[in-house]
Amino acid sequence: MEIAQKPTNETQRLAAIKSLNLPNEYNQEALDRITHLASVICNTPIALVTLLTENEQLFLSKKGIAAHKTTRDVAFCSHTIMHDKNIMVVPDALEDPRFSDNPLVTKEPNIRFYAGVPIKTVDGYPLGSLCVIDNKPSALNEDQSTALQTLALHVNHIIELQEKNTKLNRLNEQLEEAYKSLESFSYSAAHDLREPIKSIEGSMRYLMNHSEKEFSTDERELLELSVGSAEKLNDLVEDLLTFSKQHAFSPDDFEIVDVNQIIDNVKTAYAITIKNKKVTLNAVALPIVKAHRLGLQIVFHNLIGNALKYTREGIAPKIVVSALDRGSIWEFSVTDNGIGFSNEFAKEIFKPFVRLHSTDAFRGSGLGLALTQKIVTRHGGEITASGIEGKGSVFTFSIAK
Repeated sequence: MEIAQKPTNETQRLAAIKSLNLPNEYNQEALDRITHLASVICNTPIALVTLLTENEQLFLSKKGIAAHKTTRDVAFCSHTIMHDKNIMVVPDALEDPRFSDNPLVTKEPNIRFYAGVPIKTVDGYPLGSLCVIDNKPSALNEDQSTALQTLALHVNHIIELQEKNTKLNRLNEQLEEAYKSLESFSYSAAHDLREPIKSIEGSMRYLMNHSEKEFSTDERELLELSVGSAEKLNDLVEDLLTFSKQHAFSPDDFEIVDVNQIIDNVKTAYAITIKNKKVTLNAVALPIVKAHRLGLQIVFHNLIGNALKYTREGIAPKIVVSALDRGSIWEFSVTDNGIGFSNEFAKEIFKPFVRLHSTDAFRGSGLGLALTQKIVTRHGGEITASGIEGKGSVFTFSIAK
């Protein structure tokens, strides 16, 4: 009996198997349909989808055989993954010196005929094979050979989908951890900011009411704006403290919310920036919706805040907030004429800690849009972004009715 050599990339191949969490996670039903078809098309009593681990051959799917695995040294599929053609066919194992004294030939299941096609990862690492087996000598005609190779491609697609799902699950776990860290940070930051903000508000009020200096109209207006902003910021901090304690909110927490009032609150919070930058901020036909009040306020606070931050030098900033009734959803847009961005980053900007601009030019943590997306998702909606560098950007999000 000839024992097959191992691939030169055996270490990477085994790492690929581990990363896919095989054999623990795979689509059993889909593979079973393929082994059944392979058996019928090739007219063989046995069909298998095999996985070659370091020392064993595992059967991910099987038809016509009771065993669940064999040792790797006797596996025909160990030869298949080393074969230099798309398919390896053994018409009569007793006449083949590689297999004539193989225990799988001389004993149960008494293999005589074997045909196998390698199955591979996206990166080309061989995992095992799709094979058909008979206990009498046989052969495949051209149609059967083509069909077996086509079915093996379908197994590859199933493995590829498993690979993508595994990566997606890992990313979701990492994202969830990032959100937990964000919520923890939000609580800590909000808690630490509460007293300084109250102190600033109190100092401004004392200055307005007890100062011996006679303030000009502009100076008094600026102080009043500062007090109003501090009040709104204090309210937002208190709300953040409450929000950060909740890892998630459900539709049971939703209430009737006037989006116009939300925008008024955001305008008040950014009153000084709006005044200093001479921003035109228009809100067009905004509806009353059912939503998580604080969550929706954070969404608009972040989107409008970004539009106020990323303005162009020498260009009067314009921001438009609009809404459209799309039947089962409300669709909102925040449009600006700021510095914009390249659309190749339209999805990247929603990832935690991703920033398109240096912290020297624009302050920020890179977490705001990640939190915004999470809140929108919990409202049964989606958020997208589009931009043109040097022209502006549009952020569009939906919430279920």
